[in-house]
Amino acid sequence: GAAGAPITIRGDCPSDHGTINTVGLTDTTDGIQILDISYVTVRAFDFLAGNRAAVLMYTTGVTMNGISVLDSVVDNRLSASATNVCHGIYSNGDGVLASTTVSGNTVLGTATNCGGQSNNDGINLARQTANLIVTNNDSTGSMDGIDISGPITSARISGNFVHHNRSSGTKIHGGTGCPSGLVYTGNLSVGNAGWSIIWQDTTNSVFANNTVIHFHDGSFPGSNGNPPYGALEIEVAIHAPYVCTQSGNVYANNILTGNYNDGIVGVYTDDRATFEAGNTWMGNDVYQRGVQTTLFGFVTDAANNVTTSNFAAWAASHSGDVMTEPEFMRAMTCTSGATITECDAADFRLSMSSALRRAGKWWGNECVDMRGYRCFVPPDVGAYQYGSGDPAGTRRLRE
Repeated sequence: GAAGAPITIRGDCPSDHGTINTVGLTDTTDGIQILDISYVTVRAFDFLAGNRAAVLMYTTGVTMNGISVLDSVVDNRLSASATNVCHGIYSNGDGVLASTTVSGNTVLGTATNCGGQSNNDGINLARQTANLIVTNNDSTGSMDGIDISGPITSARISGNFVHHNRSSGTKIHGGTGCPSGLVYTGNLSVGNAGWSIIWQDTTNSVFANNTVIHFHDGSFPGSNGNPPYGALEIEVAIHAPYVCTQSGNVYANNILTGNYNDGIVGVYTDDRATFEAGNTWMGNDVYQRGVQTTLFGFVTDAANNVTTSNFAAWAASHSGDVMTEPEFMRAMTCTSGATITECDAADFRLSMSSALRRAGKWWGNECVDMRGYRCFVPPDVGAYQYGSGDPAGTRRLRE
């Protein structure tokens, strides 16, 4: 293919929607494998994935440009390989990928480990560089819902609904480089079992106007100096030979909330001094329904000891931070232990009486909500802007 004229593989025939079924086939069979070529679009397939990926983008050392996976459904629930990775939509290899777009897909993950370990993410995009777009995907039931890594220099990640995954909802990290220039905005993360968001190794990026509903029931206590899981983990991970930092980032207008019985429920970072000195934190709502005071967690010394800080004290020294009940339209059906069906009936838009309406801080023209609407000035806090017209045909959680 070529820029503007990609090879297009379509499954949306008017009379017969395309299905690719690899269940029961050998451990070397992907649904669609794109190897060392550029400008390919995969659109509107139903994948019944077996023991490999539904869509694999793989480079043996070259740069692959312009691969798009759009508007498809990946049912990965029958994957159970003992030897292979069985991510739903997957990129990897020895080179890099640029201008990758993954948009409008639904991934239903497996509860079974693959490759002898937890190699079964819904969307796993490794080796990514410039112009990455990950938008409007629904990822549930996998290990990590969305895992993105590589020497990224620019990316837009927005409008994704990541929920009820067995580990992280979304994980952003380096691995093969240090990510920068990411805009992560207008995403909804609900009921993931581990960290709702892991945000590693990033510089000069934006994490803003997201809603994170984290349920922690005490099943994942911290150990060996590590905190229990919470809504947002901000850290630097050493991936030799790459030594990344956490600097120049903006954390703005996020709702980090849920129902908890113990543990660190807001934000954990492994380097408090660097985090406070090198990043901007403003207009966020960190709120806990429960008996404990909302906490921040910080690693404070070389022995990896974790201390906690009352968020009220933190908020008092930062711009516009609050700790208040968000007052969603209808969220009480989506609580700790809730089923996916119960959460599908929830509505995480702000109510008319919410104190978070127009309570955010302006951070830039790229601010959009879950539905793609531009943010108000000043913006509402969270993934939805109150009062924007509801587009027809959207699901409840994206209204």
